[in-house]
Amino acid sequence: MTTKKIFIIVFVLWAGIGILSARTASFKITIEALDLAGNPINDARVGYGYDNAHGPNRFGGGHGFTDGHGKFTASGQLSSFSEAFIAISLTKEGYYPAMNYPFRTHTSRLRRWYPWDPLITMVMRDIRNPIRMHWKRQTGFMPDGEKAVGYDFEVGDWVAPHGKGRTADIIFSSESWAETTSHYDGTLTLSFPNEGDGIQEFRVNTAYHPTLLSDYAAPEDGYESVLLHRSRSNVKLEGEVIAPNVGHDPDQHFYLRTRTVLDANGNVVSAHYSKWKGGIMYLPQTAHSHVYKNHRFQPPTAAPQLTFTYFFNPTANDRNMEHARSNNPPLPGSEFDSPNHSFGTNGQRNHRRSQYTPGSTPNRPAAEE
Repeated sequence: MTTKKIFIIVFVLWAGIGILSARTASFKITIEALDLAGNPINDARVGYGYDNAHGPNRFGGGHGFTDGHGKFTASGQLSSFSEAFIAISLTKEGYYPAMNYPFRTHTSRLRRWYPWDPLITMVMRDIRNPIRMHWKRQTGFMPDGEKAVGYDFEVGDWVAPHGKGRTADIIFSSESWAETTSHYDGTLTLSFPNEGDGIQEFRVNTAYHPTLLSDYAAPEDGYESVLLHRSRSNVKLEGEVIAPNVGHDPDQHFYLRTRTVLDANGNVVSAHYSKWKGGIMYLPQTAHSHVYKNHRFQPPTAAPQLTFTYFFNPTANDRNMEHARSNNPPLPGSEFDSPNHSFGTNGQRNHRRSQYTPGSTPNRPAAEE
């Protein structure tokens, strides 16, 4: 028997095993759309999509509209292995979209995916008073190594002499240590120039991706004057290292109060309010050098790398955090305007690849998506 024939037989057997291990079965889910008060939303457009691993069509899905009880039932045939994934999205005029709810089925028996016909409740936020905020996804090296340097939210740049910024809303400084490119530790300090300035965390841990992550207004008080953010490599048994921890937590968000002016009694006379989306990506400066055969190659700039996304309300004393997404581009120099950035092209795009749900609108790099 020739090598070519052996290869063909092995390939056919391998393909047959893959097909037999895939399961084609029916699924049924019911989606319920509610507003913030818990009332049903009728006539909301539901889009759902799934990956047919071994079905006749690579992708499947459809769309429909919720009834008077705010519900819509989707069903169909889905071919997959031990589990199946269905992405669900809700849209309706007057509401912020709720995108890509990730529902997973776990078992298939009697030609059905289970759980069978579960009720999936999704909450939609109504659009109230969107304003035009200054927003940007800033990414790159700190301009003066690990020394303290200010950043201007309104201009979207480091303050002079490092950039075009005029007023420091926040001050970054770093202190780090590294032995190799995969064994390091660093602390980023976020502080503020004015008494009364500060930052406070809020968390959004929802299964799906709501377009409006924050509350409608920033809180009046509760701001801390300093935030410490640590980034370190994870170490396992006897010094064996695993993937670095850059401290990025997508469920972590912040409100900020900057440019604060207080009266003699410590009351806020004037301030600007902002929000910060999706935590902080921070890599200490010494973690970027490349070691090869005992030779160390430093990056072009020996400085910490930062990536963060913020939204700045330009009107003093206005705590409104409802960003107007339509026709509101980011500030110049945003990552969204650049094909590359300091983490590399793949690093930039891998975490933001658009997900498409049939019958819905693909994600776009807009304000809070």
